[in-house]
Amino acid sequence: MFRMRKATADDTPAVADMIRARCSWLEHRGLPSLREDADDLAGQARHGFMWLLCTDPGNSAEPEDVVGCTTVLDRPTTEGWAEAGRAGDDALHLFSTVTHPEYRGLRPGAVISRWVARQAAHQGRAWLRLSCVGPELARYYRDQGFETVRELPDGGDTLFLMERRTVDAP
Repeated sequence: MFRMRKATADDTPAVADMIRARCSWLEHRGLPSLREDADDLAGQARHGFMWLLCTDPGNSAEPEDVVGCTTVLDRPTTEGWAEAGRAGDDALHLFSTVTHPEYRGLRPGAVISRWVARQAAHQGRAWLRLSCVGPELARYYRDQGFETVRELPDGGDTLFLMERRTVDAP
């Protein structure tokens, strides 16, 4: 059904379309979106750190759909990790994860985080870490086995630093 693959510069338009679809879904529900950052976020496909969750057309002539994206780094992107005493190299860090709302019933965000957790475990890393804004998203990640390490104020909202052990990834 799905497969993960490294993003390339050629994927930028499809990634941008997927991000805009998520933005429309969020805005329709009165939630903040990343619309003003959609092109910059999609542009990360050129840099070699973004991974895509795509439909797997198998042997058919159907084109794949970009279902989600995430950027994976071996270092934190938020300074709060060092302050929490967790800035070591024993983790992979997820950031800028976005999924297409049409596939939400299949939990593509959970598919992505499980895949990255398995990659981290194969690399001998003990942790998968991420940061997210807002209690709703933190609850979503808690449902996937992440635990809150720290909460930081973030412009009227809360930034949650979260982690899970990679050995727990199914």
